[in-house]
Amino acid sequence: METTKNKYPTLLGFFCGNNYDQEELAKLAETAEKLKCVPFKVENFEAGKFIAHQGDPIDSLVLLTKGEVRLEVISPTGDRLYTNEHEAPFPLIASLLYATEQKFANDIIATKDCEVEYYTREMIDKIMELCPQFRRGFLTFSSDLIFGLSEQLQIFSIRKIKGKLAYYILQKMEPSGYFSLDRSVTSLAKYFGVTRSALSRVIAELASEGSIFYHCCPGKFFLMVKDKG
Repeated sequence: METTKNKYPTLLGFFCGNNYDQEELAKLAETAEKLKCVPFKVENFEAGKFIAHQGDPIDSLVLLTKGEVRLEVISPTGDRLYTNEHEAPFPLIASLLYATEQKFANDIIATKDCEVEYYTREMIDKIMELCPQFRRGFLTFSSDLIFGLSEQLQIFSIRKIKGKLAYYILQKMEPSGYFSLDRSVTSLAKYFGVTRSALSRVIAELASEGSIFYHCCPGKFFLMVKDKG
């Protein structure tokens, strides 16, 4: 494992906030050392490997420290439903650690080589008790995650792709009418549960109608909604 000052801030840094200068980072590392904030296990997964399966028991907070993962849910009919993608650092399991039924709600698959740290519930309890900033960050993260899932369910309930896109834009659009999507069209199509070609077709149709203006670049696209006034 890496040295204490390089390794410990990952967990606290995520939940406490990552805007630290070197002095603050050193203090965070000292706090972590005082709390004995160490993972009880560190594992590496090659791209394509399953980090966890839906229904597996949860006995620790699972923190992605390197790499990227894809989350999928298996429906009762056996279909795989894409939910999201996450890059490190990101807690793969946080609030579910305190669920009545402690089981993974989805499959977690490495899309790039990954490193994962595991922290016991007792350790998280201790940090929450001694570090209010961590506790607030943990609760904020859990609340935002629930809100994001409810938003995605709203999108899934809309049948037409144009409706899905319109709802998503309205939720994310800035007051100026500018909308910047920090994900690829392929990623957005998976998020909507549709094919990339179908989504691209809808975007092109809206653009040809003059309803939207968009500009593509590697990894994301930018979109401006036309002012109807």
